[in-house]
Amino acid sequence: MNSIANILKNNCLPSNKAHKLMKPDGRRVDRGFLQSNPIQSAVLLLLIEGRKPNNHSLVFIKRALSNGVHSGQIAFPGGRFEEQDYSLEETALRETREETGIEAYIEIIGGLSKLYVPQSNFLIHPFVGVAKGSVVFVPNKDEVQLVFTENLTHFVLPSSRDTYYNYRAGQSFRAPCFVSNGYAIWGATAMILNEFLVILQNGGYFTNKK
Repeated sequence: MNSIANILKNNCLPSNKAHKLMKPDGRRVDRGFLQSNPIQSAVLLLLIEGRKPNNHSLVFIKRALSNGVHSGQIAFPGGRFEEQDYSLEETALRETREETGIEAYIEIIGGLSKLYVPQSNFLIHPFVGVAKGSVVFVPNKDEVQLVFTENLTHFVLPSSRDTYYNYRAGQSFRAPCFVSNGYAIWGATAMILNEFLVILQNGGYFTNKK
């Protein structure tokens, strides 16, 4: 895992350049159009170490069905900052434990660029962490339908990319997406994931991977 930590430490964040590649139709990625007082939130890109060196998987959740704008979507675990959180990093860790039920120790190894989500007025602060020791997930069924993982190398395959079609407010729209475990990963999650992948690519993580 030191390789990923070093890549995050020694490579510049591509931010909007990477986000734009996975943004839905009509979506702006500059923060100049933020609404006043956006809701501060955090997500965690949680890495699980494989048995082989430099063979890591990412954790995703499928949100429970609700009346919210992100109902049923694939996401990284996370949520809004609460008064008891002493930092946004703590928010990411707390929400991850609440949503996935993971008890293993999690080490934060870096962070990614902030991303504003106009539909919910959330300003997302992404962190990258690695689970240490045995990992068992017990999803909080009130918030999460399921938890699944995907190997990082999957996302460099052409077959991992597709286009997602949906309807909002009576109008159709499309978005570039990743595909994993039969699910489309689109919107803010895909934009954050793409920045992470671009950083890993720039840092040589995927070189000579089988």
